[in-house]
Parts: sequence; structure tokens; C-alpha cells
Amino acid sequence: MARRLYVIALDKEVLKEPGFIKYNPQYKEGKNCYYVGETGHSPERRFEIHKKKIRMKKSGNPQYNKYASEYGLFLSKKQYQNVPEFKTQQEGQAAEKKKARQLQKKGHAVYCDKQILKDLLEEKS
Repeated sequence: MARRLYVIALDKEVLKEPGFIKYNPQYKEGKNCYYVGETGHSPERRFEIHKKKIRMKKSGNPQYNKYASEYGLFLSKKQYQNVPEFKTQQEGQAAEKKKARQLQKKGHAVYCDKQILKDLLEEKS
């Protein structure tokens, strides 16, 4: 199954969330906020899963992220439109980390996989 990168533009109200802002010490006032992810679904379906707060059928575990569901505005297609599909989840996660790093280097606030966020924070220190 092909994997895809997706980027969701977030309302700047997310900057009031301590759990969001702690991973973005590089944020520059006026820049955008994003959620970056990778998925086996289409980006449109994955955005819908976040917004509708859909849970896994068998386990009931959430498939959505709090910030993407509460503050997601739209898919920011220009941020991922030229990124090719991936064959494996590992390739997708590497692309997710690369995109998150690129956005943060431009001063944007980003949320994604928590381990990736921790890795990016360590890179800065």
C-alpha cells in the first residue's frame, strides 16, 4: 500500500496550547502553524479522520490528533504536492520528519509524531 505525506494548516489559536508550543521554541511571530503526517489513506481522507475524530474499529483507539482535529483548517497541498508516494511506513516517517524540520527552520510551528518532535528538539539543543 502506498504511503503519502500530508500537511494540515492549523488555526493560530493552537499556540495557546502548552503541549503544542513546547515543541516549537523556534516559532517566529506571524508564521504559520501546521500538522504534518504520513498515511496509507488519501490526504483528504486522513484530514476527514482527524476532523471527525474517528476511532479504530477494533480497539476504539483514536486515529486522530487533538491539534489536527480541533485546530485543523485545511490541507496545505502546496506543502506536500511535489512529494512522491512511499512504499513503506519508514520512508513515510522519514519524509514526515524532513518536512517538519523544513517548516520549523522557516520559523513555522509544527506538530507531528511525538518521537519526531522529540528528535527535532534534541537536534536544536
